[in-house]
Formats: sequence, C-alpha cells, structure tokens
Amino acid sequence: MAESSAPSISAPEDAIHLTDDGGVCKLVVREGNGGIPPLHSRCIVHYVGRLAGSGSIFMDTKEAGSSGQPVTVVAGRDSSTTERGLHLAVSTMCVGERAHLWTASSYGYGARGNFSFPTIPPDTDLIYDIELLDFEPPTEGKSHSDMTFEERLESAERRRLEGNELFKSEQYEEALGRYSVALSFVDEDLMIQVQGFHYDKAIATRVPALLNSSACHLKLGDYNAAISSASQVLTEQPGNAKALFRRGTARNALGQTDAALQDLAAAKKAAPGDPAIARELHAVLKSMKEQRQAGANLFRGLLDKEDAKELYSDQEEEENEERNLSREKDGHSGGGDGAPQGFFASFMQALCPFIFGRPKYHEQ
Repeated sequence: MAESSAPSISAPEDAIHLTDDGGVCKLVVREGNGGIPPLHSRCIVHYVGRLAGSGSIFMDTKEAGSSGQPVTVVAGRDSSTTERGLHLAVSTMCVGERAHLWTASSYGYGARGNFSFPTIPPDTDLIYDIELLDFEPPTEGKSHSDMTFEERLESAERRRLEGNELFKSEQYEEALGRYSVALSFVDEDLMIQVQGFHYDKAIATRVPALLNSSACHLKLGDYNAAISSASQVLTEQPGNAKALFRRGTARNALGQTDAALQDLAAAKKAAPGDPAIARELHAVLKSMKEQRQAGANLFRGLLDKEDAKELYSDQEEEENEERNLSREKDGHSGGGDGAPQGFFASFMQALCPFIFGRPKYHEQ
C-alpha cells in the first residue's frame, strides 16, 4: 500500500461508526465484489497499522520484515484482549474491499499497550489501511481439549445465535439442542479455569445460553428443567431479573407458590418496570388468595361466630401483608428474610386450634 494513500489522522464525518460508542469507525476506499465473511471466519488480509498520535507505522504486512505474507484475522472475534476493532471491522467487509479504520485504544491494545512486537504505547488510538483478500468459513472437527479458549467461545456463540433463530421461529426443541451444544463449549470445567477478562467473556456467552434454555423449557412445559437452568444463572448472578422471573414462573406452574412469590418479588425489585414480571406476580398473588378463600369456605361451617370473627381478622392482616408486598415504593421490597410465609400455610396454622381444639394449659 502506497504511503500516499495513508488515511487521515482522525475519522472523517462520512466514516461509518461500527460501535455505539464511536470507538471503531470505518471508511470504504474501494468497494469489494466478493462475499462477506460469516462470523468467526478466518479472514486473509493485508494491512498497514499506524499510531494515531504520530502517524508512525507499527505494522505493514507487505514489508519484508513482516515476511510480506498476508495475515489471518478472525471476523468478529470479541474474546481477544487486543485489536478487537480490527476483528470487528473485517466482519463488515467484502472480499476485495479496502477500507480505512480508526479504533480507540480500548479496541486496540488498551491501557497496558504492548512492549513486544508490535510496540504500542499505553492508551494509544490506532489507524489501519486494510484490504480483505479472502476468507475461510469457520470449521469444526477439533475436540474441546484441542481448542483454544477463543475457539471454544466462538463455537459456543455461533450455536447460541443459531438457537436464537430457531426460538424465534418457535422451534423450541431444536433451539434447546443448539443451546445445549453451546453450553458444552463453556461448561463448568472451563469456567473454573478462567478468570478476569476471560471469565467475563465466557460468562457473557454462558448466561444467555442458560437463560434461553430456561425459556425453551418453559415453552415445552418442562418446568423442573426450567428451574434448573435459571438456578445455574442465579449461582453466578443472584440478582438476574430474567432468571428470577423464569424460575418463579416455573415454580408457579408447579404449584410452588411460596417459592414463586419470593422469586418474582425479587425479580420485580431488580426490574421494576417489566410488565411480564408484574403480570406473573399478580397471578401468583391471585392464586394464593383463591387457595386461602377455598380453605375458608371449606371449614366455614365448622366455626362458631366468635371463632370465625377471630379467624377472618387474622385473614385481613395477611391481605394487608399481600398488598404491601406488591406496592412499588422505595424501601419496600420482597424476598430475603422479610418475605412473608405462605398464605395458605399460615391460614391452616391459624385454623387448626378451631378444628382440633385449643391446647389446655395447667395452672401453676
């Protein structure tokens, strides 16, 4: 690439923003005529990389010192600690396309920089002049133990995205299969081996796959499996609103209203504006009220007037508890040690003395 074709120091106004934060910008300088590489394809590129501040070249793949051979960049790779902007950009290019690219330091070598080859000072923005020559779609065939961390994560992410498409078309069993395969690449054995940046990247793929699995199980009526998948998320993220909501929904379907109430109250606290959570919580409270009323009607004929008055006085206190729980005010939350007991259980506890007689106490 000729020196005279070097990109400007800053991105021009007509450059396309590839990220919401404006950290990666791209300007096409020559249109391509080939295909766009699928996610995680191995892309064959030539590029010249420059430091934004000085314009100094830190890499030119055509120079003899760099062997003159094109290099491989993985399209859309987000699990790398360096040059994420470059990986992102090639996933938007056509074969034969040439583009200028501006990346903030967070999409390059970050706050630490790089003091081996290539040498990049800390917190340095980068500029690229890049050409996509060809690509090879991602392939499978390796065992998990032979895969790098990046390869496992990318394999998991592809399966998760495939599952999402199947879920949208209401193919829930097939979607569940894709999510299960995705989770096999980011299993518990991997999670105990990684930390820091790599742990964060792995959990960012694992948690959505578990949440989506739970959603599939709900659709298929397998409520125990839905609870299991959601509970695995809550082990890592105890306040995850989606996991609390899906576990609460499954528990309600199984008649576990006390546990469902605690989950849904916690979900509402975590996501107070979510209408689906509010609807499910209302359904649980309504179910509890109906259970209590059914119990009251069943034993109403066994109570005399004074006993009934005392019983329904206790019932009104519990209804006030129920209304306080569903109230949306700061400082009023459900779950935890302050969560109410099951209304039906409390009712039966209060009712037993009237049916079987009050305990007799000996005078001292």
